[in-house]
Parts: sequence; structure tokens; C-alpha cells
Amino acid sequence: MRFLILITAFLAACSTAHVMNKQVQQFNAAQEEKFQPTRARFTELKGGVTNLEFGVWAGTPGETAANPEYRRKVLDRLESHCGFDESSLKEVRVVKHEPPIWYEVWVFNNPASKRHDKTSGFSIVFEFNPSANTTTTSFYGSCQ
Repeated sequence: MRFLILITAFLAACSTAHVMNKQVQQFNAAQEEKFQPTRARFTELKGGVTNLEFGVWAGTPGETAANPEYRRKVLDRLESHCGFDESSLKEVRVVKHEPPIWYEVWVFNNPASKRHDKTSGFSIVFEFNPSANTTTTSFYGSCQ
């Protein structure tokens, strides 16, 4: 009888984990579609416990695709709107560099942030229009 209960509990946990994983994937896909700077992820804790963490910065650390002129424009805009200067830029995270769209998350050190790591981040999306030979820059995120 105990064996049957253990098998049932194991199968229920596997089923729940599969559903949760699918929901996290759907959440992250929706976040990406809206160019949001954060995602959710599962992390393994000691003792085999799985933790679902929200607010994880999207992308992987890398280099911006912005040339010096566009980099300066982005930094000027974020400084005028949020007070972040170049020295507070912690990292650039590459979400997608697939022309004509370059999607990055710029993370800033921010002592006033409500996050535990005292950072704030913005999705910076550069979109090139070859017929007009122009690049538009869009910003998604919050100063907090």
C-alpha cells in the first residue's frame, strides 16, 4: 500500500512539474513578445527543492550591438529619465541579435531599486528599417 502511495505521489509531482514548466515557458514567451526585461526560471536549492524565481534579467551577458552614437543616445535618455549615468551600467544582456531587431537588457546599479539586488533594467530594442535606412530605438522597463 505504501509503495502505491509513493508511486502516486511521485507521478503527481512529475505531472505538476511538467505543468509548471509549461506555464513558465508560456510566461517567458509572453514576456519576450512584449519586450519585457525580466523572465522566470526554476532554480535547484539544497535538498532537491526547486524554487520558481521571477524577475530574472532576460538574456545572457554580452556586448551591445549599438554603435557609439546609439549607445550615447540610450545612455542620455536613461540619464534624463531615471538619473542613471554610464558609471551605473552594470551589464548589457543580449536577448536576441537577429537583424533587423536587436533586443538587449541593460542593467544598472540602483540603490533606490526595490529589487533585492538593487538593480534596475530596461529592454532596449533597436529595429533597423532598410528601406528608410533608419534605426528606431524602443525602451521597456521602469526606473525602479
